[in-house]
Amino acid sequence: MAGLGFSADEYRNYFNSGILRASRATWREIGLAAWEFLRDNPALCVNHDQSALNAICRGRRLPLSMKWNFPAYYHFYGLEGAVGPRITHFMSRPKPWNGVFPPWGKAQWQPYLDFVSSHPEVASGLDRFGFRKTVRYAVQQRLKWIDEHLHFGRRRSISRQVLAYEAKALP
Repeated sequence: MAGLGFSADEYRNYFNSGILRASRATWREIGLAAWEFLRDNPALCVNHDQSALNAICRGRRLPLSMKWNFPAYYHFYGLEGAVGPRITHFMSRPKPWNGVFPPWGKAQWQPYLDFVSSHPEVASGLDRFGFRKTVRYAVQQRLKWIDEHLHFGRRRSISRQVLAYEAKALP
């Protein structure tokens, strides 16, 4: 973030480029400026388009409700009822197409199975986890769940921060 000129305070305004809301005219302007920034500063754009968009939109963005990009790990905090996720962001691995892993289940995995049954040529892209990786992930998630429940104050603090953000965010 320092390479993009973000101070520690500004880092809070860094956004994920997965879900954006803009008018066509604004997107045309932002997209062109971000492309030029990425082209001219590739070493600064560690997160590629996301870095460029953050550099260009610095100080120009409004918070969008997390329901449009709900972090999967927030399932540990029980925030679904308050936020009402429409899109869940499955960060890091495993992804729902790797199998049934908490915090998602078979309902999130099934669309990928259905797609592969209709298009077997993409089956290799599912990248199913083997037994050892599955057990390791299950243990890791269980330990995270225990850690979150042992630190109730941290859970409550994070929940308060998310709810405060939601109160100011665009629906």
